[in-house]
Amino acid sequence: PVGKYIVKSTYNKFKQVTPLEVKSGKKTTLNIIMGQTGKVEISAVEKEGGRWVERASHEIFKVVDGKKEDKYTTYCTSYKKKACLIKLPVGTYLLTTKYNKLKKETPFEIQSGNLNKLSVVLGQTGQVEISSSEKKGGRWVNSYHEIFKVIDGEQESHYTTYCSSTKRKACLKRLPVGQYLIRSKYNKFKKDTSIEIKAEGVNKIHITFGQFFIETVCNDMNATVNHEIFASSGQLIFEKKAKCSDAVKLTIDNGKYSMESKINNDIKESSFIVGDGNPNKITIDMRDLNKKENKEDSKEELIKADTQASAEKPKPQKTAPEKTPPASEPKPDELASLTSDMDEAKKAMAQLGAVLGGVQQIKNKPIQTFKESIIVSLPLIKKAKACYQEADDLDQVKPCEAIETDALEQARKIMQKSFGQSTQVTEMEKHSEWNDEIKKEKLQKTQNDIDKMKLSIICIDKGADFSSLKKCIANRGEFKRKKSDIEKMGNLLKAFGNMK
Repeated sequence: PVGKYIVKSTYNKFKQVTPLEVKSGKKTTLNIIMGQTGKVEISAVEKEGGRWVERASHEIFKVVDGKKEDKYTTYCTSYKKKACLIKLPVGTYLLTTKYNKLKKETPFEIQSGNLNKLSVVLGQTGQVEISSSEKKGGRWVNSYHEIFKVIDGEQESHYTTYCSSTKRKACLKRLPVGQYLIRSKYNKFKKDTSIEIKAEGVNKIHITFGQFFIETVCNDMNATVNHEIFASSGQLIFEKKAKCSDAVKLTIDNGKYSMESKINNDIKESSFIVGDGNPNKITIDMRDLNKKENKEDSKEELIKADTQASAEKPKPQKTAPEKTPPASEPKPDELASLTSDMDEAKKAMAQLGAVLGGVQQIKNKPIQTFKESIIVSLPLIKKAKACYQEADDLDQVKPCEAIETDALEQARKIMQKSFGQSTQVTEMEKHSEWNDEIKKEKLQKTQNDIDKMKLSIICIDKGADFSSLKKCIANRGEFKRKKSDIEKMGNLLKAFGNMK
């Protein structure tokens, strides 16, 4: 139709906008000049004159007036057998090359009709192979590893990469040569291992999780005890608050240690040795700690002392016949016996209340186990989401699926260990294709799962059980727990038992 128009033309990263006017009965011819182009061929090597690397990614940024544009103009991938070949408008550019956590920027220029060959020297790399077991010479276990770069003795705050090793397969990563720290996690155990990656051969690292357990015995097994472990140098190396009924698990190197266990203001000191055939656990007895450390006499001892003092005190001369005490007033020895009986009854009430509390604790065990499985798997699900966010093709999706599968397997193991039988967990969807739409849906679904897991922990901490968990999550963590009949009776008996 007759009128005015805008023609937008693109060619090899050129963009041209040209006005156009169409007149009645006339033919309009446009000759759009896009500009001259040239070619760049890009390959990548670890050292000068070395072989091309297996796969390197390249982003090309236009440089205008000496300043790099924010968004790359184009990108490509080079391989062992094939270089990256791109046609670009004449001009100045900056090439950003990435390979196995190595990154290098290379400026270059495109001239009309010329082929510019770039060989990017990235620096040498080496391979690290990581496996793990519970004890020296034991079977391999499924564990998760974060690898941190160490520069001038300082560990970087964010990990360089991560991977999972399994019962059958070690974790294999290629990284720039240098010093690193591997932070390994297995169930609730953590261990740091320093390594140096060299260019030649495979650096094999086997992580041994030296498991150590702290068990605590208390008058009230629901009481919270704080354990602090000190190395022989005096440095605090571990601190954990837990219920007396919960065994504390940790990974600790061989050596001599001292420990302080504290309930309120009461402290119990102990020492232990790890390795050299010593037991892998210590039991801390916090019962009657007050009685042992408090030098004041107990009620029974005071009553007994008063009775003995009364018996030894010389009696005054009697001037009249001694009156018989009324039946309603007990004699001193009867008073001691009665007080002792009352104390025993109060102890029995307190113990019965504790037993009922233990019954309620057993009743709550399944939901607490479910919470523990969430705590273990949640960090892995978050890492899986970050992995999916960066994945551009199916090859890059596979490691993300491995992380997510590991998270589900860790959760299943915790549930199975608690209930003593095989426990089913949700199977993870495997991807047969990957595009922007599928990626968006996967990221949204994973974020929803993360939100539900966080809300589940909040709801369980507020006292929700399986029957009320779904409603609590729907209410975004708003929940008010009602005490069960068992808890009410247990609290009542404990209150009677603690009355003065």
